[in-house]
Amino acid sequence: MANTPVFQKHAEVKSPQDLLPPGAAPGTIPTDLEQATGLERFEILGKMQGIDVFDMKPLDASRL
Repeated sequence: MANTPVFQKHAEVKSPQDLLPPGAAPGTIPTDLEQATGLERFEILGKMQGIDVFDMKPLDASRL
C-alpha cells in the first residue's frame, strides 16, 4: 500500500515553514503540489479549496 501524502489546508498555513512541500517518494516524479514552494504552494492550496488567494477578479470599471 502506497503512502498517500497528507497536505495541510490553506487556513493551516501560519508561517513560511508551512509552505515547504513534503517532496515526492524516491523514484517517482513529483506533482506540482509536491514540489511547489512559497507563494506558488500557497496559491495551489487555496485553489484546492476554492479560494482565490490573489483576488484575480477584474477591477470595477463602472467609474469611468
